[in-house]
Amino acid sequence: MSINNNESTAEHKRHLVMRFGLLVVIMATLATIILYFAGVFPQKSVTAQQFVDLQEGDNPHLGFRRAHAKGVCIVGQFDSNGSLANYSTADVFDTGSTPFLGRFSIAGNNPTAPDLKAPVRSLAFALNPGEQNEWRIAMNTPPAMAVATPDAFYEQLQALSPDPVTKQRDPEKIKAFFADHPESKAFNDWKATYSPTNSLATERYHSINAFYLVDESGKKQAVRWTLVPLTTETALPSLNTDSADALQIQLSELIK
Repeated sequence: MSINNNESTAEHKRHLVMRFGLLVVIMATLATIILYFAGVFPQKSVTAQQFVDLQEGDNPHLGFRRAHAKGVCIVGQFDSNGSLANYSTADVFDTGSTPFLGRFSIAGNNPTAPDLKAPVRSLAFALNPGEQNEWRIAMNTPPAMAVATPDAFYEQLQALSPDPVTKQRDPEKIKAFFADHPESKAFNDWKATYSPTNSLATERYHSINAFYLVDESGKKQAVRWTLVPLTTETALPSLNTDSADALQIQLSELIK
């Protein structure tokens, strides 16, 4: 009887240890999950929600885009001469016309910002909008991005964010960011010499991503879209520099 009692006691202890161990594992797992979503642990990459929160700031403009909030939409067609048809499977490069839906915009999250004070102008459009083979393209006036990764871009936005008290950007913070990112030299060189034109229609726009053209031997060449204006400054309607919507008003008059 004493042997059976000893075995029963030992078995009971083993069950208690296993239950206690399982409880510890469950509690540790829950604690880890809570701490992770609280941002205690360093993340490998910035999240989409972090971008949203940073760009919205303390005064979100409901109903508007978080970035490039101010813009004007356009429709038109892309005419291809077929010269790239042998280097791409994209239908848009076949000889003919492809409809597009686009949007001119200025940088920033303020939908009422003055057009003429924006440091960057942009053009985004979709070829074959709504179709299965829709091609979306985002373009900016800078020919190069300042940085190459989402994490570095997030840091750039942080450096450029106005101080919550003074509502002004901190020049020292911006200077420190670019000093830590020497890859931004091409962007800064462009910025130092860039002078905005008097119209959205006379800017040169560069796509922010590349695609491949492939020749008959299989050799790949990465290329990007560049839109070169055909409209000249002399053909532009007058620009009302006192209006916050100066560029939009002028564009509307230009394409009437």
